[in-house]
Amino acid sequence: MPTKNKFKLTAKSVRQHCLPPAPDEVTASGRAVVRKFYWDTELRGFGLVVGPSTMTWILQKDLYGKSKRVKIGRMPAWTADAARKRAMELTVEMDKGGDPNRRKREAAARGTTLNEAIEWHQTGMKAKNCAERSILTVRLECERHLADWLNRPLASITRNECAKRHERITANGRYAANRVLQVFRAVYNTAIRRLEELPPCPTVGVTFNKTSRRRQPIHWADMPAWCDAVEAVPNPIRRDLQRFLLFTGLRSTDARMTRWEDVNLGDEPKVIHGTEVPPGCIRRPRPKGGEERAFTIPVAEAVLEILRRRRNENQLIYANDGGWVFPSKNMKGQVTHVAQAREQRYDGMGQKVSPLPTPHRLRDTFASAAHEARVHPLDLKILMNHRLAGGDDVTEGYIRPSIEHLRGCVEQIAEFLSSKGKVG
Repeated sequence: MPTKNKFKLTAKSVRQHCLPPAPDEVTASGRAVVRKFYWDTELRGFGLVVGPSTMTWILQKDLYGKSKRVKIGRMPAWTADAARKRAMELTVEMDKGGDPNRRKREAAARGTTLNEAIEWHQTGMKAKNCAERSILTVRLECERHLADWLNRPLASITRNECAKRHERITANGRYAANRVLQVFRAVYNTAIRRLEELPPCPTVGVTFNKTSRRRQPIHWADMPAWCDAVEAVPNPIRRDLQRFLLFTGLRSTDARMTRWEDVNLGDEPKVIHGTEVPPGCIRRPRPKGGEERAFTIPVAEAVLEILRRRRNENQLIYANDGGWVFPSKNMKGQVTHVAQAREQRYDGMGQKVSPLPTPHRLRDTFASAAHEARVHPLDLKILMNHRLAGGDDVTEGYIRPSIEHLRGCVEQIAEFLSSKGKVG
């Protein structure tokens, strides 16, 4: 016999009886009712779910001993007759042991492209406040090396293809080959967390190149030659950028993107990006690792001299430096930060002339100088914004050296570097 929520579901009965929950309607336990179920009396499991603004046709049946609910579609796109017909088809499929939900997931997995997976991965990185450069790098690496895969379904990319692509990129650089396939693996694993029907990541077929940490500090005997090479750089802003990198040990991106608002050159504490920063310090709000890795470090007097010089001279080179400590003009003539810290000059025959080491080699040099100047490894980690050790070294997690203590450390390092060459 029909009840208030069980009757034959037709266009007429739905209009008359299938009402959304009232705003004040609650269950027996006192919880608010957010949707109501209406069931058909002729086709078992066929029903209509009514919420405040939507009406959805469903079929609910037991499959392998568990109740499975399959979404058919929403009204008014699906009429009562069309939904009933589809429910009968699904009933036959489920009686034969088929799983419509699994079939839908498999179809979605087969149709998801690398492009879509990249977007999911980047969205996840943004949610974790990853650095913008890191987020952008994911797409750049895929577009540069995997462009022909972008519109392909992920499930169609094979282990053999991954192995061959890795070999092809290795011909131009073993580090680059590893990096590209590692990015692909991260993107694929993001997709597989959404689409459990995806096959295992095909990078299991890749034999990654053996790599080692590149530690190439400037030899102390070569420091005078490095100083001469810096002096030969024609652009004074780029000359100071090299010195700034050496004396701070900052990563290239952090150094190049330093703005005047990030620096406290005054005599009193200054609020920078919501944090009180003492005099003679720099605040990096979004370094490698994102906002949660933001850090404040004191800088040596040699660095303060560089900053004061840039503040005075930038206006002579650019009427407006745009707020950048190390400004430059892009291809459109707009003032922005220096795009690339690496210095390479060539003679008329195309040969390198006094090439300077890459910016990260200056970071190696800073770390080596700190070691030889007897700066404690914990202090060095903080100055270089490296993660402190976890695991068994519990004590290290309690230690946070003061800014004044760290200021003494950077002065020790600067004095040591200056003793190896005239870094003016």
